[in-house]
Amino acid sequence: SDSAMVVDELRCPEPRTKAFAAMLAALGVRRGCLLAMDERSTGVYLSGRNIPNTIIRLVDELNAYEILRQPKLVFTKAALERLLRDPVRLGGASVRS
Repeated sequence: SDSAMVVDELRCPEPRTKAFAAMLAALGVRRGCLLAMDERSTGVYLSGRNIPNTIIRLVDELNAYEILRQPKLVFTKAALERLLRDPVRLGGASVRS
């Protein structure tokens, strides 16, 4: 099974946990996941906050501990592009070797 996936976008115009859980099930998420987004979405947060073992983070807030603990990672396309543009960040500044 794939442990990471990219979706075009995540939108929840109205906070509905049941609809959000159905969307995760359609993606193959069964035991929770880490959702990485490029911008805050109140609808997504409110819809997903009550789903067990599901964490919703901005891509800038990702940390190794949460990534390693989750069975699945789901990135929005924009979040993955943002991560790939500047994968290593310290205090908002890029670290170059």
